[in-house]
Amino acid sequence: MCRMLGYVTKVATTIPELLGENFNSFERLSTAEHGDGWGVGWLADGSVKIEKAPTAALSDPKYRDVLTAARSNAAILHYRWATMNLGVTLENSHPFSISGTAFCHNGSISSIDVLRSYVDPKYLKMLHGTTDSEAFFGAVYSAGFGENPLGAISSTVRKIVESCEYSSLNAMILTPKSLYVVSAHENDKAPKQLPRDYYTIRYQPRDEGIVVASSGWNQEGWLELPNYSIFELATDGTSTLIHDLYDL
Repeated sequence: MCRMLGYVTKVATTIPELLGENFNSFERLSTAEHGDGWGVGWLADGSVKIEKAPTAALSDPKYRDVLTAARSNAAILHYRWATMNLGVTLENSHPFSISGTAFCHNGSISSIDVLRSYVDPKYLKMLHGTTDSEAFFGAVYSAGFGENPLGAISSTVRKIVESCEYSSLNAMILTPKSLYVVSAHENDKAPKQLPRDYYTIRYQPRDEGIVVASSGWNQEGWLELPNYSIFELATDGTSTLIHDLYDL
């Protein structure tokens, strides 16, 4: 269970600069439940760079330094809530990386062994942690993400829906060319103490680009990303498309 935020802009910026004072309300989500780690993935010189730590963001001086340094036209930010007794370690912190792609996830998927069975051995050895999230990422890559990203995401999500118990498969996947945002969740499986829209993803078109994020903070006027869809944003800002996950 986690919180995620991503953006694509025409001109390089940082997350605090892009969101201004409103970012304070998102950062507050990194306390309490979502204090089990933080991570940032961003484009730098044509490749994806990742920095992360298994600590609460606002108590880690490195976090602020990374946010300031991560000036880019595309980035993702993740605050972790460790569930299912999965360890709070660097290896379990998001984003994860395979072949120059960054991946973060919000939700829980039971039967990690089933998930790992979907991972090709050549990618299985690239998984360093014990989370369902990283296994989800490995399964997406094994489904042919390098050649057909949308098809791989769609087929993997549908396979998990059919074979596993899950609360949410929401994810953000950053490559040098695109940011993919997956909205696939069951709101009735959200933690009982949290709002029913806990898994809802919203986005905000701006003159300078698009911001997309998890709920729980000030998103007044933002648009809701349809459930069981994939938001595809070109990192050069040339196009944005919303795909029905079951039409791919």
